Formats: sequence, structure tokens, C-alpha cells
Amino acid sequence: MRDRPPKVFHVYIMASKPRGVLYVGMTSDLAGRAWKHREHVLEVFSKRYWVDRLVYFEGHDDASVAARRERAMKRWRRDWKIELVEKSNPIPDLIRDAISSATCCGTTASSGEEVCFVIDGEDPG
Repeated sequence: MRDRPPKVFHVYIMASKPRGVLYVGMTSDLAGRAWKHREHVLEVFSKRYWVDRLVYFEGHDDASVAARRERAMKRWRRDWKIELVEKSNPIPDLIRDAISSATCCGTTASSGEEVCFVIDGEDPG
């Protein structure tokens, strides 16, 4: 029997452009979700407002903790979200460029462990 790596639940912020429209979401497949936003596959808010740039994410080991954090962040004032993004991602296209070059890394909130994912530009399935 193979040991699976522990599942990480990500809370993320997508943007249409620097200081543009913001979207807060949660997923256990950040690479796949980022691809769906970027390619406008989702027939929802992100497609309507062209919210396709991953500008912030954080990992959590527990889905309920991530869900609570997502709900809390959705209630935040817009300027608080922008401040969080600018503090953690001072170069606006840093994460997007990392995704374009295939690998993106971040840190889980609970353990401080580095988490990386790869996007090859193809449909992740």
C-alpha cells in the first residue's frame, strides 16, 4: 500500500488585474483551479469578470479550517484583501509567472511546510 501525501486545502485570491476585481475561493486542487480560472472554464464569477490571476494562496491541513478562513476572507473589506496580497506578493505577477514557468510554491498556514505544485499548461484532468 502506498502512502499518499497529506491533502492540503488552499484558500486563494484571484484578481482580474492589479487592484482589480478580486475573488476568494477554496480548493484542494490549487493547480487545477488556477488553470480553470485562467482558461475561463468555469461558468461563474471568474469568467464574467475575467478574474484569472492567482495573486495569493495559503494552505491548510484541515478542510473545515480552510472553509472558515475562506468565509472570513470573503467578509473582509476590499482594502484588507489588497493589503494581504501586496504584503505576501509584492510583485503582482509573481505567482502567475511562476505558474507559467510550471512550478509554484507556498507555505501551509498550520505547519509552515512548503507546498509546491506544477502546472504544465494542459488540462489537469
